[in-house]
This record gives sequence, structure tokens and C-alpha cells, in this order.
Amino acid sequence: MPAAKEAADLLVKNYLKSEELGPVCQILVNYPGAEKKLRQIAEKNPHKEVQGQALLALAQLLKNQSEGVSANKEKSAKEAENTLQLVIEKYGEVETPQGSIGDRAKELQADIKEFGYGKLLPEIAGEDVDGRAMKLSDYLGKVVLLDFWGNW
Repeated sequence: MPAAKEAADLLVKNYLKSEELGPVCQILVNYPGAEKKLRQIAEKNPHKEVQGQALLALAQLLKNQSEGVSANKEKSAKEAENTLQLVIEKYGEVETPQGSIGDRAKELQADIKEFGYGKLLPEIAGEDVDGRAMKLSDYLGKVVLLDFWGNW
């Protein structure tokens, strides 16, 4: 993905202050070095709409980090929550083709509160591979690998 990283680097370098950079922020979440780029856009772009979209994308990235393999899950989760609150308070009315970023931030905030770092998973019940009834809560405190599959 070196070409993608180079493209993202050039985009931010050459268009950092562009008022059309906002929609790109959500795409940047998937690129190497995205956190630094999104912070840079939020700080240095003069347009409120772009700043809000950069912060919303940053919050999504931090939320993803808190759910993935990371040594700083709790820190990422807390920063994601704080960033989402800032987005709601300062940029909530900014409209995008996907709706207001305030509404999108509230959805992410609700998701973090219900399923975020340190929260218990909802109960899952079913049959194990041998056909015996099982519940996820039966394995509390143990490492569990869930493999969902089906023939739809």
C-alpha cells in the first residue's frame, strides 16, 4: 500500500487548506498515518466543515483502535468519546451528503456507550458444534473465539 500512503501524503500536503477536503477525511481513516493527517487537517484547515469532518473521522479511527489490537485501547476509547463530544458541540450542524455530522457523532457515541471498550457483550445463545446448548456468558473470564457462519 505504499502508493496509497504516498497519495494520501500528497493530498494533505497540497490541499491542506482546501474547503473540499472534508469528504476525503472519512477515506483517510483507512490509510497509514491517518491519525496524524486527520489531526493536521482539523488543526490547520480554516473551514469549519472540513475541521468537523476531520474530527469525526479521527473519532472513528480512535474508536476502531479501541476495538482492535492495541496497547492503548482504554486511552483511544476515551479520546474517541471526547472527540465525538467536541464534534457534537462545535460542529454538530455541519451537513454532509450522509447527514449532519452531529447526528453521525451521536450514533458513534451511542455505539461506544453500549459496546465500547470494557463493556460486556450482549448475551449470545446457540448450539456448539456438538449440538449442545451454550451461552456466551458460560465462558465469562475465558478467551473465546466466535465463528459465525451460515448458508443463506
